[in-house]
Amino acid sequence: NSLALLGDAGHVFSDLVALSLSWYGLKQAERPSDFRMTYGYHRVGIFVAFVNAAVLIGISFLLAIEAYRRFAQPHPITADLMFFVGLAGLVVNLVVMRLLSSHASHNLNVQSAFLHVLGDTLGSVAVVASGLVIWFTGQTWVDSAASFFIAGVITLGSVRIIMRSVSIMLEASPRSIDTSVLVRRIY
Repeated sequence: NSLALLGDAGHVFSDLVALSLSWYGLKQAERPSDFRMTYGYHRVGIFVAFVNAAVLIGISFLLAIEAYRRFAQPHPITADLMFFVGLAGLVVNLVVMRLLSSHASHNLNVQSAFLHVLGDTLGSVAVVASGLVIWFTGQTWVDSAASFFIAGVITLGSVRIIMRSVSIMLEASPRSIDTSVLVRRIY
């Protein structure tokens, strides 16, 4: 009955989808340009990052709604099972984070997948911590609080990815370039 564990499991499933989409985006970006796609397929990865982030925001919203409901009507929780499943999830998430970390800084698509896994890792930490608290104190409201935390972390990372991907798709100038200085230097 742990909502935090259920949210974490749902997020893991969405990670599987996100990683599959990211892989697809990476493969599409490798395709050469042609007569139809004269600039190539690099924007597929950016679009995939946008979709991944939007899906995560939707999942976070649903998780927050259910957490709110469970504050009013707590459910009994098997804390030891919650703790051990959360711990197993934490180990897996740390391994996947390690595998993605070297590519996340260079590719927005991989960064969105990395953020999925980072959210999962933080979710696993929240599940483990709340499982311990519930196990030793019996305070089940901690599960809802952990669920709110998980939803908030996921939403923050997802909003950043959406903002960056929209900026790229709209071909905005990079944040690191001051266009007024650039124009003065050119003219």
